[in-house]
Amino acid sequence: MKVFVIFFILLVLLTAVVNAPLIDNAVCYFKEDEQDTTGSGVIIDSVGNYNVTNHGADNVTGKINTAYDFENGDIDYFVTDDAIAGLDDFCVSMWYKAESWEQQGEDSYIISIGYNSADSFIFGRSINNTLFVFFIDDGVVRFFDYDETETGVWKHAVIIREGTNVSLFLNGTYIDSIATTTKPLGNLKFEVGWAIQRNDPDRSFDGVIDEVYLRNESCSAAEVSELWNDGAGNQYPFVVDTCTCAGLNNNWEIDMADNCEITEACDLGTGTLSFTGAGWCKCNASVDTTNLGDPGASGTLYIQDSCKITID
Repeated sequence: MKVFVIFFILLVLLTAVVNAPLIDNAVCYFKEDEQDTTGSGVIIDSVGNYNVTNHGADNVTGKINTAYDFENGDIDYFVTDDAIAGLDDFCVSMWYKAESWEQQGEDSYIISIGYNSADSFIFGRSINNTLFVFFIDDGVVRFFDYDETETGVWKHAVIIREGTNVSLFLNGTYIDSIATTTKPLGNLKFEVGWAIQRNDPDRSFDGVIDEVYLRNESCSAAEVSELWNDGAGNQYPFVVDTCTCAGLNNNWEIDMADNCEITEACDLGTGTLSFTGAGWCKCNASVDTTNLGDPGASGTLYIQDSCKITID
């Protein structure tokens, strides 16, 4: 183990590998904060790629600001105006709060990318209570090891396809991973609250959905944690408090513009410590890390009495 006690004021310029930010390869993000009272307005894509049209969903209080409420049997949903280019690995994140799981003996579709078309995808809950994914190209329903029966509670779900596996995280916690088809999805529309091409209103979701995010690559466990954000959620463009220790085995990227004052010890384990932005940071505590890096920072790092950065 090598201990580096830094005595100089200027920021150390080194190179490190850091996780790509969540905005990288973002396909679309729907905050659902338009406060549409007509049930037929346009829902804005914060990424700027795919706006959607609302079909009947009511604007209500959401997890963050406002969201849309979908009623089972009323055929409430919203869908992108244009098809999304075929996805290989992908990550879908959303908050949902079920009002009822009584789908009249049918599965409940929460989100889908197409349906009854080759190479489409559905995430939902089966009539046997189990959360599932369905890839149409091989016609196999894949069940996660999780029974969903709760209502009236906000839950954060992240579905990740990476290579030959699709994984489910709920409320920041890994639930299950199952083998899946590797065939890319087709050029299809992204649908929330229902699968319109299924044309069965009894299969529509009954509840509120908020903060829907689609990415054209998988998400890491650290990125899932960033989206979950200790239960507070995290809106695009995913600004977080960079002054707080990222925790064991996570990368910590401090934004110099946040003018952080580090006063509590932080053990990053295998994670890296790096800086971005312009401004200053004051270090007055111990930080254990595997590497130092600078992906593009400028400013002043103040080394105070109790600052000790350990690299091992």
